[in-house]
This record gives sequence, structure tokens and C-alpha cells, in this order.
Amino acid sequence: MKSMKERYLRHQFRDEIFVNGHENDPYSPNMLNYSLSCSKKCRWSEGMLLNNFVQIRHNCIMYHSTVRVGKPIRQNDEWVGDRNEIENFLTKVPLDENGEPIDKGFFIFNGEYVENSQFNYGDIVEWGKDRAGRTNRHWVSKLKPVKLSTDRFEYVKQPTDILVPYSELEKMLRNKRIVDLLRNNRGLYMWTDGTNEYIGSAGSQNGGLHSRILDYFDNGHGGNKKLILENKDNPEFLKKCKFKILSVFPPDYDLNDIQRAEANMKKLFKCSWN
Repeated sequence: MKSMKERYLRHQFRDEIFVNGHENDPYSPNMLNYSLSCSKKCRWSEGMLLNNFVQIRHNCIMYHSTVRVGKPIRQNDEWVGDRNEIENFLTKVPLDENGEPIDKGFFIFNGEYVENSQFNYGDIVEWGKDRAGRTNRHWVSKLKPVKLSTDRFEYVKQPTDILVPYSELEKMLRNKRIVDLLRNNRGLYMWTDGTNEYIGSAGSQNGGLHSRILDYFDNGHGGNKKLILENKDNPEFLKKCKFKILSVFPPDYDLNDIQRAEANMKKLFKCSWN
């Protein structure tokens, strides 16, 4: 009978833990990589369940995913065991320029994502406490976190894949329901003419995405340097563009994190207008 012991892993939310574009992925390849790579031989055992939590910011910890540990495939910094298992693992995780896992500990286990009947992706939790009532500071805990009643957290939610023509966007802004929705949300957006792209962020608490869109409607360029130059050559260029909301953030999301998400998003596009 394989061990079904559980461990609770608290990861720090830092750039390296997610591949660009996987920030909101419950099956992030990097999270799988980080979970199954460790420095001590006896840290994990085959069949163990690793419950991953991400510390978004101070006192905000959310459940991400659960991984079942498989057989060890790397020991003492050397690949061991069945070649098929090693190749299988390497197809599931991000690799560096040398074809090695990004996070390569001295011991790596194969493994896979499994469903957790007690937590859902995005659930906010209180980390386990010791007998004295103090928060367990260790990144690995045997104590089960307590699910809070707080609404589920969504780091980035994709509201739409639709590119909206300028003329239709004008009409949409006459709809009070849509205006209220845009006013109450901050996020990332894109303007494109089909060839060129501009990625921007609406990080202000005052007016959100609605306020930022109005900036473009008011002057035709939103105050962005390259779009100002484009506007000088062709004052009507924006009216031939399409608009898209790329991501929306929670109301209390930190501005620095929005700016970091914007920088990461720009890496996924050509952004010839940025």
C-alpha cells in the first residue's frame, strides 16, 4: 500500500514560480516542477499528496493545486530509474536552455496533478498554527490550513477573448451596466490594428478601465509616446483599431503587482506601439 500522507506547501509568489501566461493556471507546469523538486532524499515518498498554496501577499494565502508524488527519478543530482518516466516528467515541466528543469533540486520525483475534494483553486486559507497558537513559519507543514469564508481569490481572470472595434466600443460605453463594470475593475488591455499592438494597464482606483478608455477617446492616443507619433501621422488611426481586455484584477490588488503583470504580458506580444 503506497503512502497517502499529506503535506501542505506554502510557496512565495515570485516571478520564477510561474511561466509567463500561467499565473492563473491551476495546472501550472512550474508549480508541478517546484513541488516535486527538493533538496532532501526523504522529504517526499511515493504516493504522498502535496497540497500547494501560494502566498499572494502578507496574510493572503490561497490554495493552488494538489500533486501526487511518483517515483524518484533524480537522486544526488543524477538522473536515475526508468528513461520513459524521466522523459515523461520533462514533457510536463518548463526547461532551461540546457533541457534541464528550471528548478532542479538534488532529488526530483515524477508526479501529476490530482483533484482535491477539500479545496478549490483560489480558496483563501489561514496557515496552520502550532500548539501555542503561533503561525507555522515553515514552507512545508503537516498541519492542514483552515479555509476562510473570504471569497475565492482570482489572480487574473480572462473576461473575454473578443476584440471590440472602436465604433462598437463607443456604443458599449452608452450602456450603464457596462460602464459600471469597467469603472469597478482595473486590468490590462490591448489596442491593435491587426499588425501593431499596444499593451497598457488601468491601475487607478478612480475610474478603472472606463477612465483609461476615455483617455483614448478624448485625445486619440491615451498619452502614450508611440501612439502620439502614430496619431500625428494619422489622426484617425485609433478608430480603425480594436480593443481587448486582457485581464482584470481584484479591487485591492497592489499597483506594483499590476505593473509587474503588465511587463510579463508585454513579453507575450510584439507590442510595436509600446
